[in-house]
Amino acid sequence: MRIGKRLVIASLSLAVLATTIRAGILPTSLTVTPMSGGYQYSYDVVLSSNSVVKPGDYFTIYDMGGLVSNSSKQPANWAFKTEMTGGTPGGTTPTDNPNIPNLTWTYTGTTPLSGQMDLGNFSVLSSSSTTGLTAFTAQTHQVNGIIDSNITDATTPVGSSPSTGSTGSTGSSPSTPGVPEPGTLLLVALGLPLGAAARKWAGR
Repeated sequence: MRIGKRLVIASLSLAVLATTIRAGILPTSLTVTPMSGGYQYSYDVVLSSNSVVKPGDYFTIYDMGGLVSNSSKQPANWAFKTEMTGGTPGGTTPTDNPNIPNLTWTYTGTTPLSGQMDLGNFSVLSSSSTTGLTAFTAQTHQVNGIIDSNITDATTPVGSSPSTGSTGSTGSSPSTPGVPEPGTLLLVALGLPLGAAARKWAGR
């Protein structure tokens, strides 16, 4: 009976590891800061292990309400653009409102980025502090060179009117730093129970 349970735990662990390995680019936290001209939405973005970012790979945050023009900030070797629809990697089907702009950052460096790393903070200004859930997609490569893609949730502003001091629909204050993104919370929720089970198994 114990052997059967251990095999199930091992199988679940491998399934979660496979999901994590192919996760690609993910938003790990969002900081919303009131500023002159609006609210700065700053996304900390990471590359998961066994994923590679090559020139031309990109990620998109969908439906950024109240976007302030020419307000983007990004690390070196990343280019920014906005589109009303897209850019959407193959194999993903995000909900995309054609009336609200999307944010896309594309890697322009010449050296591929590989392995688990923090890609940095990517930010824009919005006139709105009210937030909701939308989609986040990314195109990367697997270590064998095959193009990969992923999709998860992200938090973005909705509407177009400033509302100083209000609380967004996600229940977080605009000045609250480092709020984990839903995709990160899911990976943590899956990983902690399996980690505990593995420790318990190893102690037997």
